[in-house]
Amino acid sequence: MNHKTTKTFIFKKTAVIGVVKIFGTILAFVREFLQACYLGINGDSDAFITAFRLPNMLRKLYEGNGLTAAIVPHTVKMLHDGRTEEVNQVSLTIFGVIECIMVMFCFLVWIFPESAIGFIAPGFSVDQIVAAVPVVKVMYPVIIGFAGFSVLSTFINAINHFFIPALGPLVFHVVYIVGLKYCLAWSLPIKTMAGFVVLAGFIKFLLVFAAYFFYGFSFSFPQKNVWSDLKIIFRQMLPCLVSFGALEVDSFLDIRFGSYLPKGCITMLYLTHRLYMVPYSIFAASLGTVLLSHFSESIIKNPKRLRFYLLESSKLATWFALPVCIFMVCFSGFFFTPELFKGRATPELIVLSGKILAIMACAFPFQILNKIMLKSLLSLRDSDSSTLVVVLATIVGAAFNYYTIGFLGAFAMAYATVLRAAIKTLGLMGLLFFKHNIVWPLDPYFNFLKAYGFQFFWGVCFFGFLYATLTQIIQTILAAQCMQLGQLEHFFLVLAVFVITLFFMWRTYKYFGLRMYLMPYHTKH
Repeated sequence: MNHKTTKTFIFKKTAVIGVVKIFGTILAFVREFLQACYLGINGDSDAFITAFRLPNMLRKLYEGNGLTAAIVPHTVKMLHDGRTEEVNQVSLTIFGVIECIMVMFCFLVWIFPESAIGFIAPGFSVDQIVAAVPVVKVMYPVIIGFAGFSVLSTFINAINHFFIPALGPLVFHVVYIVGLKYCLAWSLPIKTMAGFVVLAGFIKFLLVFAAYFFYGFSFSFPQKNVWSDLKIIFRQMLPCLVSFGALEVDSFLDIRFGSYLPKGCITMLYLTHRLYMVPYSIFAASLGTVLLSHFSESIIKNPKRLRFYLLESSKLATWFALPVCIFMVCFSGFFFTPELFKGRATPELIVLSGKILAIMACAFPFQILNKIMLKSLLSLRDSDSSTLVVVLATIVGAAFNYYTIGFLGAFAMAYATVLRAAIKTLGLMGLLFFKHNIVWPLDPYFNFLKAYGFQFFWGVCFFGFLYATLTQIIQTILAAQCMQLGQLEHFFLVLAVFVITLFFMWRTYKYFGLRMYLMPYHTKH
């Protein structure tokens, strides 16, 4: 099995996953648009999203690099030692244990659906619980497909094959969209849509199940010689799931608090969180998936290089995160328009959604740096300390929500998102320095920021010039035909100009004195 991890390899693999995720993101936008048309922002939408909340959270816990962080470092070591057969034994054991847990969990939810809904949304009224019960009963088996997909994808990632696991969510979106179109066309109840969600989850699982065997893996019954390996992996699993699933746990807690707010607020929080996570899933999740196996090999072969890769990945993350953050803050209102919801949401909720997204976007640079530092700590086999930092941040965020939701309302969840992200950044940096003696390379990082600030200034000028020019041209053409540029069309224009600006900055960064090792156009001086 091939384990090369050069800088070109890292960028190319990140780019491949990123491109797939971009297509997946486009489909996700279509999916959320159709879902908003199908459900609106009301009691029915709250029931559907509440039913989907826990399965989706578990999916993000598994697919959000939680399982990958627990399994990949030790699997890479086993493959490096030539223990391929033992890896097959480990994979069957982990697959079997997790799937059995998920089956039992679904069985309990089927018997006690009211308790499950009460756990997710304790502020729901009796009528809201009654509306959500049939949806929960139909939808929860999708957890079994999600879990199986995540476990098998992890072992495929360990041998540096990322395309098929990245393709799975795209397939899920396609089936989901087909279901939404069908339900919209025939005005079917949300219980039918829940059935399409289950179908999408199992098709996604079958895709990676076939890829698992295609890449040379198999299932073998575990022998005594792998018990120590399983002990190491399971010992890491819970802390890793907590650390890398923290964003979903935080979102889940926000939904619990949101259940005490007026109807429609749960849907609003869900939509803003989904939009906030779009650039994160494209870039941070893609880079993080590739970096973990690379960091793990670096620890085995040359531990001193970890500090260098930490710096370079942070530079790349900063280069991407700051423009995205500022764009989402400045143009958050364009993401939520009356045209999108077609009368199924109040104007107040639409405006509030844009403001919530603007605040949440401020956490984006912190979240990307947190992802990289968590990968570094996991490659050092330090899951316990990083989990403590994540749990502390979650507790502080929950306390902030508890004491401020009464007068801040939905804004409390947005401010808590930024607060949690900042606490994690400071805590993880402290762990790297005080526990592992990895000093954050501030001087080269600040030198990078100085050069990047110059490029960023010209990027803003380029964006403003291109936006003003295209807007003027389009409005002139439309005025000649007695038409106007709608809010939705305006949003897509702004988004297109932003993407072109990012491409311009990528192609010109070396002319501003920026040195980024993980970029493909890096030149040595």
